[in-house]
This record gives sequence, structure tokens and C-alpha cells, in this order.
Amino acid sequence: MSLLWALLPDEFMPLAIAGIGLAVILGFLRLRKAAALIGGICLLLISGPFFDSLFDALPTWIFLLMLPILAIVIIRWLVRLVIGERAADHLVGSLAADLIRGIIVFPFRVLGLLFRRQ
Repeated sequence: MSLLWALLPDEFMPLAIAGIGLAVILGFLRLRKAAALIGGICLLLISGPFFDSLFDALPTWIFLLMLPILAIVIIRWLVRLVIGERAADHLVGSLAADLIRGIIVFPFRVLGLLFRRQ
């Protein structure tokens, strides 16, 4: 749910806050959960310009290193939405293990290709 708030446009946030207030009035949400949601929305709105300037100042190579992490976060969120949190944790762990295994094995494959061609 936390990533879902980040996907909403800034113009929708007052309506989301009003919806949270309505949910508290109707008894669908507890006051503590509503305060946490509204605090998260406010923090998201306040931190947005800082993240924009930070990403604009980053060199391209660091930004490219961050893309796989962002892809894993989005895949985890989608899988958690569809099949559940524990399956998403297992999937992310498996993907991370495959990535590490590929990083470790890659130099040996390159060396094998170099020696095989000669």
C-alpha cells in the first residue's frame, strides 16, 4: 500500500486525505492507522522535491546501478499484491540469489570464452 501512495499524483492527495477522514468517521479505519497514513502522505509530499533534486544531481552510472533495485522493488510490490507477502519475499530472495550467483560466475565465463577461442 505504501508504494500505491507514491504512484498517485500530488493533486489527488487532498482527496485521499479526505477519504481517510471519511473512513475514520465511518469506522473503517482506526485513528492511529489514519494518522500514520496521513503522516506518510505528508512526508511523501514534503520529500518529493528533495528526491527530484537528488536524482537530477546523480551521475548517470549511479542512476543505472539503482535501476535493478527499483525493478526488484516494483516486482516485489506487484507479486505481493497478487499472490501474497511470503511468496513475494521468497521470489525476491530467489532473484537476489540468482543475481549474486551471476555476478560471481561472470568472470569465469568470460575467461572460459577467451581461452576457448584461442
